[in-house]
Amino acid sequence: MKLFCPSCEIVVEVPDTDLRCPQCHRALQAQGQVGTAATQPRKPLIVLAALLVLGGAAGGAWWLHRSAPGTTTPAAGPSAAAGVAGDSVAARLQRAGLQGDRAVAPGTADEALTRDAKQAKDVASLLKSVMGQGKLQALSPLARRRTVVDNTAALWAHIQAGKAEPVHSVEAAWLAYALATARGEHPEIVVDSGGLQTLLLFSRTRVGVRVGGTIIEPFASTPMTKPIVLPLDRAAAWWLLQRAHSERVRGDFQLVSADLLAAEALTPGEAAIQFARCVADLDQGMPDVGLPKCESALAHQEDPLARLFMAEIAGSMDQPVKAFQRVEEALKAAPDLPEALVTKGMLTAQRISTVPDAQKVEQKTQAKALFEKALTKDPAATGARAGLAQLLLVDHDEATAEKILREAVTQYKDLECAMILSDLLRSRKQNAEAVQVLETLGSPVDDERYVSAFIQALLANQQADKALVVAEKAHTDNPGNRQIALIRADLLRQSGRIADAIAAIEPLTHWGADTERMNLLMAQLFLQDQKADKALAIVEPIATKHPDERDPNTLLLMTYLLVGQKDKANTLASKLIAQKVLKMAEVVDILLRSGDHETAEALLVADVKVAPSAETVTLLGMIYTASGRKEKALELKAELGKAGDKAKPLQDALDKAITGAEAELKAMKEGAKEGGPPPEMP
Repeated sequence: MKLFCPSCEIVVEVPDTDLRCPQCHRALQAQGQVGTAATQPRKPLIVLAALLVLGGAAGGAWWLHRSAPGTTTPAAGPSAAAGVAGDSVAARLQRAGLQGDRAVAPGTADEALTRDAKQAKDVASLLKSVMGQGKLQALSPLARRRTVVDNTAALWAHIQAGKAEPVHSVEAAWLAYALATARGEHPEIVVDSGGLQTLLLFSRTRVGVRVGGTIIEPFASTPMTKPIVLPLDRAAAWWLLQRAHSERVRGDFQLVSADLLAAEALTPGEAAIQFARCVADLDQGMPDVGLPKCESALAHQEDPLARLFMAEIAGSMDQPVKAFQRVEEALKAAPDLPEALVTKGMLTAQRISTVPDAQKVEQKTQAKALFEKALTKDPAATGARAGLAQLLLVDHDEATAEKILREAVTQYKDLECAMILSDLLRSRKQNAEAVQVLETLGSPVDDERYVSAFIQALLANQQADKALVVAEKAHTDNPGNRQIALIRADLLRQSGRIADAIAAIEPLTHWGADTERMNLLMAQLFLQDQKADKALAIVEPIATKHPDERDPNTLLLMTYLLVGQKDKANTLASKLIAQKVLKMAEVVDILLRSGDHETAEALLVADVKVAPSAETVTLLGMIYTASGRKEKALELKAELGKAGDKAKPLQDALDKAITGAEAELKAMKEGAKEGGPPPEMP
């Protein structure tokens, strides 16, 4: 069977019994399954929201749409002055490997669109008549659309049915182009070359259609300042980029790769395509592959918001110096860019804890000034009020911070501020109000940060059932989001639905750089579900591959004990202690919890004879006393008297262990007499 591998970007031959790329070993999908959210739950591995840079938007989407003035000029398109559309674009899309509706060129009109276009007075009035909910509406800059628009005719059909999702400006422009062409007019797609154009993220790139002397731009509130003609093949590539973004949000990375390859076929060398590849690679846990592509795209096309995206990545990778550098580059290109001012304010605020006390006030003042300047440029600047509130909370001015946060939530539906306010209210045990604050945002379940904060608030308010409902909806709406899937799995585990939790984790074990961690989580669930054999099959290969790593070997030791492979457990325990992967006390704790008191005691006895420590002496003393062998503990105390300078501290530790164990035994006996549950032994 021949399948396309998006990681290697080649078609590979794979056996029907093992649909994995022979080069990178990634799981692939058979033809016919591609593109369905249910069959291919893929989504970001890396969560890039560490700095509140763009309200999490830049990290969650590689292009956004706003209409605002600025400073840079679009890069020159392909050499063709007007490009080609219709069948010629469609032919190239088919040659690039697209099929069916996905290979229909944007701007192509079907019978219904042609009929409606010819019956209208003009294109502008027709578009105005279909504006609104479920019809033609602009996608919010912070929204992440999961619905894919294959072609213009499909978009028009959805609008006429009242079932359309919000669209990007380039998609609205292609719709206007198709309507005008169907009327026999001769439209041109134009892009604004005045103001700030962010051509890698598309967030502030205005696209419209010029018919005669009129520019049709459905979502604009002001006219374009310097419209220039956009070659149609480049405009078609931008359509594919937007479609790839929706596919990426859904986690359909095979479709993302296919659309980006087709876009590259239309406009070779387009920096925006390279940047889109970069973000897709980052989402799939391949920073070593993705970051160089981002750098290369920035070298070919200046984009302030893309530089902020890179600053966010640097911050999430604990590279504050590089993050500052990227922000300064963005401000050099766009000195008054609100997002850049907020990001610089956040980075400055983060320095407060690391600078000498004499400089802390100065750092706070600088950060505050940057947040306030951002708000003067944009009263709704994402992250600015959150930054101001956090500075106030550091200074213990909760009243003023709360006032700012409530204003941001009430007037601007600010997600960052809502989460901070919710945390503040929960710290005061005002859990019901914390839930209410987050509910006012309208449940944006496509944002894993919101989902996590909302569930924490619900759990604090003793609403575990509702928390699981929220997690289930978030997972249904975002089937490939790993963070949401993990949250849901943990809630299922807490509710005792272990089998369902295992089923929730299982899809995450086949893809991504953290598949081993996902497998270890599933193994732990199998242990909790009394299925140690299944856990062993998962853990043993991972621990063998990583003999010096703590987590897999800890789990393997526990699993050996639970499946009754005592010899292997003893050998592994000795090796882990000798190689200092685990401390003696940690191994003993695992043995005790697994019921192997004999081996635990033997290890402690041997260790105390060679190099006694307060920790091991305490454990051995408790075992002796709790098992009714206090005389052995007293014999040990006498032996410790020969330890020279260490004798007194070791004997004191042993005395405390004996006293503690006796107290626990007494409490257990009293609890048994009264019929209550006995306390757990330490």
